Amino acid sequence: MTAQPPFPHPDFEPRGGGGAWSAYYYNTHIHSNDIAEGFDVLKITDRRTDSATTVRMRELNVQTQPDYR
Repeated sequence: MTAQPPFPHPDFEPRGGGGAWSAYYYNTHIHSNDIAEGFDVLKITDRRTDSATTVRMRELNVQTQPDYR
């Protein structure tokens, strides 16, 4: 689902940009950034990823690439 601004600026023209430029897993959700589409929060519901729901981090610094084990 694409989020649209409630009152877009009259001169607003969506531009390409290559899609999502970053995505991070954090406490059962994937947070993704896209220059044209904005910020998305996604939740995966798939039995193959159920074990990831037990991983809880107090904070996330994506530059440190923490170990999830």
